Amino acid sequence: MIHKAIGPVGAEELVAQCLSIHHRLQPVIEDWLGVPVVYTIGRVDGSGDGLFKFDEAFVVDLLKKASLKTPPPRSLGVHAWLTLPSMELLDLSLATSIAFAQKMPEGMGRVMAKYANDVTDIAYKPMLLGDDWLRRIGVLIEF
Repeated sequence: MIHKAIGPVGAEELVAQCLSIHHRLQPVIEDWLGVPVVYTIGRVDGSGDGLFKFDEAFVVDLLKKASLKTPPPRSLGVHAWLTLPSMELLDLSLATSIAFAQKMPEGMGRVMAKYANDVTDIAYKPMLLGDDWLRRIGVLIEF
């Protein structure tokens, strides 16, 4: 289904592309499942030293900088995933990014689809819903 919607995506193309891949797949997953799917931006705790950890001050700071026309940082250090109405998380990129960073080829291309309470070793911490913040800070630009 993913390849049909956005073309063939190799594991190496998923590394550090969580914002883009989940944004592109949100309408595809909604159509496929027939339910609303929430694009979720947040932290991932317990996934390594400082991986995807940010706070409200960071969110506000980037909004302030955007209002001053300061370009956003090249790398945001945030994570995105999709959340289903059942509170299941669908993450198509984190396992691949971690496997790439840790040089573990067996983790490349894995997809996480679980209830938030069933995720072990890491904790997904939603901070923002939807893509409005990305638009306001100048990261998500549509033509």
